[in-house]
Amino acid sequence: MSHCINQLMRLALTGILIIPSAFANSKTSQDYWVSGWASLPSETIITGPVSGHFIEPSLGVTTPFMGQPIPGWSGLLHIRDAIFWGMPDNGFGSKYNSQDFVLGMYRFNANVVEQINNTSKQGAIQIEKFLPFNDKRGILKNGKGVDFPITADFTQYKFESGRLSEFSVAQEIREQRWLTGFDFDVESVVLSDDGSFWVGEEFGPFLLHFDSSGALLEEPVPHPSLFSPFNPEVLAGLKEATLPASRGFEALAKSDIKSQLLVVPEAVSHDVQLRVSKNDERLLEIFIYDTSKKQYLDKTYLYRKDGEKTRNTIVIGDMVALGNGKYMLIERDSLFGENAKLKRIYQIDLKETDSEGVLDKSLLVDLLDIPDPHYIAPSSSSGIFSLPFDSIEGLAVLDKYTIAVSVDTNFPNQNARGGVAPDDTEIVFIRFNNALL
Repeated sequence: MSHCINQLMRLALTGILIIPSAFANSKTSQDYWVSGWASLPSETIITGPVSGHFIEPSLGVTTPFMGQPIPGWSGLLHIRDAIFWGMPDNGFGSKYNSQDFVLGMYRFNANVVEQINNTSKQGAIQIEKFLPFNDKRGILKNGKGVDFPITADFTQYKFESGRLSEFSVAQEIREQRWLTGFDFDVESVVLSDDGSFWVGEEFGPFLLHFDSSGALLEEPVPHPSLFSPFNPEVLAGLKEATLPASRGFEALAKSDIKSQLLVVPEAVSHDVQLRVSKNDERLLEIFIYDTSKKQYLDKTYLYRKDGEKTRNTIVIGDMVALGNGKYMLIERDSLFGENAKLKRIYQIDLKETDSEGVLDKSLLVDLLDIPDPHYIAPSSSSGIFSLPFDSIEGLAVLDKYTIAVSVDTNFPNQNARGGVAPDDTEIVFIRFNNALL
């Protein structure tokens, strides 16, 4: 893996702008504003197995890729200072077209560029390392819990029909038992105090526990009643699917109780018997998983999304803890560019509910209308910055006044900014007048 790290270390992202402290402490009539912005070029490719064998060329991008692209972040973790972990999802959008996309975490360092009085200093974000998720312990073939063949078990990539393709599975994937977008669709991540990662994914949906080296530590944790069409038991005919595809655990957050995780699906089950409300698809349960007891608790929280009562048009993008029972959640539609209508961050307090027992929520940020009085972001127009992306899925707390929001670009098939190439991955830093913590 060292050769991959060396290649990663030389990759850099230019174009980061962050508002200096003199501006950050200045008076403003806005409750929040852009205090920093960064973008990762869409054409960024790191050393790794050739990928993209099963996707069509799009927006001027030719395939396959001579390595691994970085298609945005579905999970974002702030470590310290300007260091982050970013986690892409399953790669190219579906199980069978992502067999050659390696899952894992990218650690990167944001070396900021300051802009003062229209002058700037050059800077970069450097990717420090890639941490591939893997099944080196053989947990997925140990005859216990959840077992199923993964890409590393095959010699050839296959088509959805089951027919083998002419492309051999990369030697690194087989030897290292790296996990790919065929195996899991990872969407949300929490960093434990011991350095391990808990990951929420959609093909089970499962909770996955990886150690600090990226190795799967224990059996995937299934949900008691939620099953996607790609769940191994559903594929084997042992269970009925109760979730639509790609509606699994999009959000995962730490509880104030250290052993517990809050687990949030994108949308409700299509089985009306499993819904809290048969007539209101906006009403979600926030589940609680206890990592020490290794079980889901009976207690849940109720959260009502925006949008219509039917069709699950609004989904959850991410959730992050603020402390003392308070959390932030992203709600988003599945539209992009000029068609984007709803991209919002709400705050909730687990101690505050309405008369129906549904969590109260208050709007923190309209992500389509963020004041940018200092024109930090290059795409700002008339002092307003917008994130009109389909998949806004990364949320992190930097300090008590500042958050970071990142996007999953759905590379290479979408362009929210209206150009002729796929979207770059953008991260925006938003500062508030009042402390969040």
